[in-house]
Amino acid sequence: MRPRRRGNKDLPANLYTNTKRTRIYYRYRHPISGEFTAFGTNKVEAVQAARHLNQLLLKQNSLIERVIQADEPFKDYLTYYAEVILPAKRSKKSGKLFTKNTITERTRIINCISREMGHYDIRKITQENVADYLNEQSTAGVHNKHRSVLKSIFKQALSDSKVKENFASNIIERDEADKKRARLTLEQYKVIYHCAEPHIQNAMELSLNIIQRREDIRIMRFDQIKGGWLYTIST
Repeated sequence: MRPRRRGNKDLPANLYTNTKRTRIYYRYRHPISGEFTAFGTNKVEAVQAARHLNQLLLKQNSLIERVIQADEPFKDYLTYYAEVILPAKRSKKSGKLFTKNTITERTRIINCISREMGHYDIRKITQENVADYLNEQSTAGVHNKHRSVLKSIFKQALSDSKVKENFASNIIERDEADKKRARLTLEQYKVIYHCAEPHIQNAMELSLNIIQRREDIRIMRFDQIKGGWLYTIST
């Protein structure tokens, strides 16, 4: 079972939240079909219902899966896409093959999609399934990144006659709020630095010295240092 997001950690398995404006709405995800059912805004009732449903459904899961197991699991197609199609993809701007960093990041997103949607039969996936997955993403930025990867996957699947529609392209991008950056004081930086794990301290020092984005700092490695210089390609 995947680790739960911070906002869902105190909830029973398969119970999730969506925040709209200031209200929290609860949804139950069927452990077999993956379909979501709205549970309203009452947390106590939602938790009780989720626990009861888990007792009824999870015990049946292993036996039922033998009957309803997908003939063409989406996870198999995602593996094919990641191993065969993605390495041959080219940037629309430069015409060059995707960089190693781009492939690594897209593979990471594909693995996330596979964990959440891999059990579906690719021929029976609906736009609602895709929308439910994207709505679970934590921010507008993450939503849009995963949507972009899904668009490419379904475009290829459409070409391969695996699906009849590119569901991800039908879903509107989320508007990303203007970023509001608050500067750290030197004292605040020192406090965070001394409380951080060694690898985070390394990342903080790199950030100050080479002024790179978090995504680039995260994937830097010691074996990229040659002759006293750090070689990296910005994503």
